[in-house]
Amino acid sequence: MNKQLDLFENSTNDINAYMSEILNWDYELTPVEIHDNIFFKREDKYKVFQVCGAKSRQAYYLISNSKKDMIVTCGSRVSPQIQIVANICKHLNKKCICFTNYGKITNELSSAISDNALIMQDKHWIYNNVVIYHAKKYCQENPECEYIPFGMESLEAVRQTAYQVKNIPDNIRTIVVVAGSGLNLCGILWGCKIYKKDIHIKALRVGKDINDILFKYAPNDLSKLTIINSGIDYHIQVKNNVLCGIELDSGYEAKCIPFVNNGDLFWIIGKRR
Repeated sequence: MNKQLDLFENSTNDINAYMSEILNWDYELTPVEIHDNIFFKREDKYKVFQVCGAKSRQAYYLISNSKKDMIVTCGSRVSPQIQIVANICKHLNKKCICFTNYGKITNELSSAISDNALIMQDKHWIYNNVVIYHAKKYCQENPECEYIPFGMESLEAVRQTAYQVKNIPDNIRTIVVVAGSGLNLCGILWGCKIYKKDIHIKALRVGKDINDILFKYAPNDLSKLTIINSGIDYHIQVKNNVLCGIELDSGYEAKCIPFVNNGDLFWIIGKRR
């Protein structure tokens, strides 16, 4: 049995068939640009309301398709997820509750608060798994709430990213991408499989271990994947955040700069507000 089938909620009974449906899609593709012999997949150019990037697309899909008026999500204090969900909820006239780690209010949390989100913290909530537990528990106790998972974790989020591989040039041999939650990485892997792209993927891990996400959502064949540890603490914002004139997110994509070579395609997932 395929490892993903226990998570599969689509009417079809095969995740390969579910992912292959992207071959029939005709939706907007974010652009591929070339600067100084480096290709860039500009997912950061997707914008909804005041937020941008692949995570914003995924969040908008999950929130706009919910029939509930109360949205609950979770993330670290420096993750863009909370501010993304809060901004979309504000514009869709939905209430938003965000669970996060204990600590000072960051720029990301301030942004969410300005969009009328309620921030939930507790001195015992230090690690992300504890935050996730309490967010899910709250939704179980309050069925009027819709839970938007940590990292937008869902098969649909993976599939939306897989579709974006469609316009990657056939001459690309290496994709460099940051791996936070690992969901977008899984989408790229599926896209390369569905569109038959023979590409090596270098994924720079900047946060938690992503092996569990790969096991749940990636294709079975990971022979074209290399995972690199950034060696930089997740919470550190690097100063060198510009490549070929493109300003990158200092906490995520900018940490990939030393690993991008001429001829590579640098997959930019997004950029926080």
